[in-house]
Amino acid sequence: MALSHELQLLSDNKLRIITYNMHGFNQGSHTLPDIIHELKPDICMLQEHWLTPANLSKLDDGFLQYLCFGTSAEFYHSI
Repeated sequence: MALSHELQLLSDNKLRIITYNMHGFNQGSHTLPDIIHELKPDICMLQEHWLTPANLSKLDDGFLQYLCFGTSAEFYHSI
């Protein structure tokens, strides 16, 4: 019975994913903490942060509860 109960609890869990267009990191970073607090997502996909490769660490600094990965359009322009 205990195993059945544990499986039921696991099946009730849902993966929460949000996507958010920041319209620039400095503009979007003010709203995103409220969204995260309200929706409690497991994964946040952010678009249009407009950070350069040298500034991608701002994602790590601003959202400590998440493991952050990022890329910059500037990288692709320099190739």
